[in-house]
Amino acid sequence: MTKEIITERIGDAAGKTFFICGPPVMYEFLDKELEGLNLPGKRVRREAFGDIEAIAAYNDFPTELFDKSFKITVRIGNNSYEIPARSTESVFVAMERANLSPPSRCRSGECGFCRSLLLTGTIYVNTLCGGRRAADKI
Repeated sequence: MTKEIITERIGDAAGKTFFICGPPVMYEFLDKELEGLNLPGKRVRREAFGDIEAIAAYNDFPTELFDKSFKITVRIGNNSYEIPARSTESVFVAMERANLSPPSRCRSGECGFCRSLLLTGTIYVNTLCGGRRAADKI
């Protein structure tokens, strides 16, 4: 599905919304194709596809942190938990491994149901799952 095929089938892309559903490699290809259509980000939607396998293989992953473990503090209501977390797993997965029950629907953080507030520190957010609201990118 190239930019040319899309344009041939739908005409002018202005005002149209695209929903991409498929494997991550297809997302990467279509992202490049859709760039040429000058669509605002809100016009391109993606299926939430769960945990990303081999997250360290992405170009922007901080390789110096590969295979490291950390202690993170998670607050749920008035309770605070210190749990182990691996650099290659999501905070959500670390919470599950610690027998906490974080809320989730899509398992990738894209739907916003598990929306959380980072109080201190930094986290890696893969560019494919970076669909957070601008207000949440602090």
